[in-house]
Amino acid sequence: MLQVVRKLKIMKYGLKELNNQDFRSIVCDCQEDREAMMKAQQLLQQDPMYVDYQVNEKEKYQKFKQTSYKAEIYLQQRSKATWIKIGDDNTKYFFSVIKHRSLQQTTTQLKDDSGNWHTDPEVISKMLVDYYIELLGKKCSQRMRAYGNFFKYGQCLTVDQQVELLKAYTLKDIKIAMFQIDSNKSPGPDGYGSGFFKSAWETIWTYITYAILEFLRNGKLLRQLNTTNIVLIPKVTAPKSTSQFRPISCCNVYGTQHLDMSRLDATLWEENHTKMLDENRIKEGLRHDDLMIFCRGDVGSVTRVMEALTHFSEVTGLVVNVDKSNLFVAGVDDETQGKLLKMTGFTLGQLLIKYLGLPLSSKKWTRVGCQQLIMKITNRINIGYSKLLSYAGRIQVVTAVLFSIHNFWGSVFILPKSILKEVDKIYRNYIWGSNEEKRKVPLVAWEKICRPKKFGGLNVKGCNNWNVASVGKLLWQLSEKQDILWVKWVHGLYMRNDVSIWEHTPPQDCSWYWKKLNALKNNMRNWYIQGRYALTHPGQYSISASYNAMLGEMNRLKIANLIWTSVAQPKHRMIMWLAVQGRLLTKERMLHLNIHVDNEKCCLCRSQVMETQLYLFAHCAWLGQVKAEIFSWAGMQVYPSKARQVLERINRKHCRQFYKEVVAAIWSAIVYPNWRARN
Repeated sequence: MLQVVRKLKIMKYGLKELNNQDFRSIVCDCQEDREAMMKAQQLLQQDPMYVDYQVNEKEKYQKFKQTSYKAEIYLQQRSKATWIKIGDDNTKYFFSVIKHRSLQQTTTQLKDDSGNWHTDPEVISKMLVDYYIELLGKKCSQRMRAYGNFFKYGQCLTVDQQVELLKAYTLKDIKIAMFQIDSNKSPGPDGYGSGFFKSAWETIWTYITYAILEFLRNGKLLRQLNTTNIVLIPKVTAPKSTSQFRPISCCNVYGTQHLDMSRLDATLWEENHTKMLDENRIKEGLRHDDLMIFCRGDVGSVTRVMEALTHFSEVTGLVVNVDKSNLFVAGVDDETQGKLLKMTGFTLGQLLIKYLGLPLSSKKWTRVGCQQLIMKITNRINIGYSKLLSYAGRIQVVTAVLFSIHNFWGSVFILPKSILKEVDKIYRNYIWGSNEEKRKVPLVAWEKICRPKKFGGLNVKGCNNWNVASVGKLLWQLSEKQDILWVKWVHGLYMRNDVSIWEHTPPQDCSWYWKKLNALKNNMRNWYIQGRYALTHPGQYSISASYNAMLGEMNRLKIANLIWTSVAQPKHRMIMWLAVQGRLLTKERMLHLNIHVDNEKCCLCRSQVMETQLYLFAHCAWLGQVKAEIFSWAGMQVYPSKARQVLERINRKHCRQFYKEVVAAIWSAIVYPNWRARN
């Protein structure tokens, strides 16, 4: 282990020198290489046949391509915008994200226990240190043994299971644990991230694995490897007190490796925990801090619960956090309620509360209760850097970021239709750049946008249909999954005499949610044949298949694979999709929408012809010569026509599919700069 530490320390000198040479000013170098490439391309345009200009342009392009890739990876890692998988350099966007994260993580003021505000950084630092010393610095003086009856009458591991848990770790286990760590995770205090170890694994694996095995054998870890920084992550947007931060330990990769090794124990535990616990006594995946304890609303029942919690604390040393615990009562008189609060030391809880990331309420969902969902989505949109994205970038934000917020709620709750319409409206306005300050015309109907791409849409999920398809999984579970605890509970409460959920009629005095859930059955009956889900071959419920079934019959767009080919750039594909739909905002279309236009003539070639989409991409002299030469170079003759007709002609050509996609990408690369120049 000492050998590994020394080698890592020596390696830092070479890595620092490499960083100073190649990465210290990578963003500035990228900009300089871009300018050099543009100058080389300008020279080549003046004399395309001059060989020296061709070689120079190729060298400048290759150098810019390399530095551009390095700069993008560097900025993406700093901005933590990992959802961006494809696109352009995104440099402006990444810089905006980095600036926003820096401002968001800066704490300028904090309130102490007395309610006084402090702005001095040293005082704030001392407040945080004192708080966590008080919270984490207590050591249990002595511990009790657990009650013998727990082990005498409780479920225990068999001898074979005990042997399985005590097996020694292997080299393969260590490699698996190492490669489970995300390469983009921030490094620990030593500066070495997991990506470094994984990329150099073939060279360094012997040193690393045997060092870890040495630690697992003797339990000794050098101080240089056991270094940890405690980083505070705000739990809320604007933290006001010391309790509104979440401490995160930023370990060296060895520390993380050790934690990941402990997950092997957890994996084995998950395989055996059902054997140790009676059936349905605990929900799989339940976290230790997600615990709810139910009991009668009397002093005797609560006393027994508190005795159990006290014994647990005395045995394990883990104490219940009173500040984060609440007591909820129903049908209890004020005198008993006061006794229970005094006995537990908890505060009285009031619904609505958040549980497992979702609001928990005993009342029917209303528009007011769902404002949290609207606010979450709106806050993500109103962040300054999200407005810097193109159409393609905004579509990706909606499908990858914003939709996940709605889906988290919609997979559990039957949301009010007014809320679902509001969310759809927010998505639509964000995609087309409309807000309270300025209104922009939606270029394509929302119903068409919500279709899959192969049917001419953008694969954005409509909230109402997706909510029904998501909640439909609950009905499928009631029909098929008889082994789930909540399904057994529902059958025992509402469906005692009914054979199937499809034959069940909800009683008048049942829960509002049960009535709502049963009301959705009419939308789903045609998904089932003789009570079995028929939209997938194995009968396993699919939300996507159910959603597509709700969209009804749709005509397949034969040229969809040419529009969305991976050969073309994302921003080119989006403009081409709009052109195929005939929805680019040309002057002709602006007049059709009653939008005032000063001059309806084409602004590129200065002719006296009205600017239409057909004229812009087929007959405009400004584009005609360039387009003819490019298609001639590609070896394909394309007659002047609308964007859609050009792609249809390309699709009818008798050649390989990849060649068609390349030519379609060329056509997209012609349409996009032409439209941009027009704007």
